[in-house]
Amino acid sequence: MFNIFGKKKQGENQATRKQEETPNWKKKINDLKESERIESELANKNAEKEKIETTKRENEAFVKRQQDEYNAKKLELGKKFQCHVCGIPAQKPTIRKEISGYESVGYGAPGSPIFCDETYWDLPSDLERCTICHEWTCEEDLYKGICQSCAEKL
Repeated sequence: MFNIFGKKKQGENQATRKQEETPNWKKKINDLKESERIESELANKNAEKEKIETTKRENEAFVKRQQDEYNAKKLELGKKFQCHVCGIPAQKPTIRKEISGYESVGYGAPGSPIFCDETYWDLPSDLERCTICHEWTCEEDLYKGICQSCAEKL
């Protein structure tokens, strides 16, 4: 508000100035709260990153363990089963589809079988038995179910 001379009244000028300026102690409190909030957010982000890294390391360790286990079983399979003609070790286990259960609700019709792959490490899939001598033989040494050794004896 202006007085009759066009000047602002002194009381209003001080009130306006007080509204514009935040007291120093209030500003310190606001700054402290803001810095606490920022530190809290930073701590949460760091915790999330650490959790992700830990999960990633655990997954990598699990995959490595699984791979090592698979390689050990594969090596054992090769020692146990070999082609009796050329001596090539078995490289692959037999994998069969097995019924693990039946649908009750879900995508398939009720009563539909649910299949899963079962790995049999006691049977090689890349060697077959000769129909005459019943020895394990690779595909290269087998013709119409008869191995090369038995064919030479015929």
